[in-house]
Amino acid sequence: MSLFYCAVGSRSGILCEQSVANRGVIELGNQYLQNLVSAIFYVKSRCGVHGLTVSGLSFVAVTSIETPRHQAVQFLNSLASDFVGKPGRVQSAQSGGKGCMQHPYGPELQKIMARWDQFATHQQMTALQSTVDGVTNQLRQNMELVVQRGDRLDSLITKTSDLESSVSCFHFLFSQMYGQFV
Repeated sequence: MSLFYCAVGSRSGILCEQSVANRGVIELGNQYLQNLVSAIFYVKSRCGVHGLTVSGLSFVAVTSIETPRHQAVQFLNSLASDFVGKPGRVQSAQSGGKGCMQHPYGPELQKIMARWDQFATHQQMTALQSTVDGVTNQLRQNMELVVQRGDRLDSLITKTSDLESSVSCFHFLFSQMYGQFV
């Protein structure tokens, strides 16, 4: 579950990129950014290519194929938030040409890429939180069912008592009428 390559691009080309792998992986990221592929994820050359577009800028990460998609999505969301968080940076990127953000944003991109493993840990916490939420919701539903069953049981007890009184009354009337005819 490794991150091999990351880049920020626009219609004018790749604005900033960082790589920790061979040239073939860089070409996968370049193809995604140059073709502006509409898919947010696809597999090519035994790598996962993950993309996100925000404010007209494309963010791409090339990972090992085993990488969970939500880890890459969280990473790209964090990268996009960091990049778009400074309006001046977005304006520079949109008006600049190929490579215009390499010097000002390259070191920051490298730092964000170094935190790749944190997104896996965060993903485990998110999965755990999701499980806890699911269990909590199931407990609420079970409690609602218990309350409904309790209400039904009370209703059944009341109806049984009413039926018992009716049976007693019927039995009393039957015995009196039977006594008159015998």
